[in-house]
Amino acid sequence: MKKGIVFFIILLLTAQIAATENNTNKGWLTNESLEEMQHISKILNQTGLNLYRKREFNASLANFLNAVKANPNHYWAMFNSACLFSVLRNKTQALIYFEKSIPLWKGHRSRPYLDSDFDSIRDTPEFKKLIIKMDDTARKFRGQRS
Repeated sequence: MKKGIVFFIILLLTAQIAATENNTNKGWLTNESLEEMQHISKILNQTGLNLYRKREFNASLANFLNAVKANPNHYWAMFNSACLFSVLRNKTQALIYFEKSIPLWKGHRSRPYLDSDFDSIRDTPEFKKLIIKMDDTARKFRGQRS
């Protein structure tokens, strides 16, 4: 019963995302719609985290990706997508989503290279380059806050 309710909520949120995307393409998106999409993104990301903790990785990833679709500027949804792609051993997508998360990163987290989710890509040259890029982003952000 509980899974059915969660599925129904996800279905409704996905329909809302699709409707908003259609309106965005036509220039109809309002500030209220943007706020609603940001809220939906947070709910989807949290649902993804809950599913991750239950080791339901495919359902978790679907929620993270829908959260990114609802709000492409949602750092945690982007970062969590990268983590889960790495856990699922999809190196290409893990690196793509990790790279996309870097400009959104504002020092929210200690060093991502310490996250065990990245074990499958940690030693790759691509990941090491992205860590350097993230360090540069962190320095720029700290400079802006001063």
